[in-house]
Amino acid sequence: MPLTLDCQATELRLVVQPPAQIQAVVQPPASIVAQLSVGQGPAGPSGAGLASYTHNQASASAVWTVNHNLNRDISAVSLRTVGGVEFEGEVLITSLNQLLVLLAAPATGTAHVI
Repeated sequence: MPLTLDCQATELRLVVQPPAQIQAVVQPPASIVAQLSVGQGPAGPSGAGLASYTHNQASASAVWTVNHNLNRDISAVSLRTVGGVEFEGEVLITSLNQLLVLLAAPATGTAHVI
């Protein structure tokens, strides 16, 4: 990543921690050109991740009421049969904590809410 610094200061201090490599050319009176090649830094803190909820629909129904209680907008809903086959249905978000799954025919399975 090329980096060009142009300043009027009499001193420029650049602190870089390994594994970076620095090449610098200083041209009077105060013009400095530097090129940095920076490797991957240390790993950051792990995130808590996005909470999810899996609703189990044990009795066949064309309308599933899913009370996920995540208290936020939903990113995605994955619908699967009891055998694990993904299928489509209409998802109607009724609140930050509930949604409805509308199906063409009664079915059982799971709704995984993300």
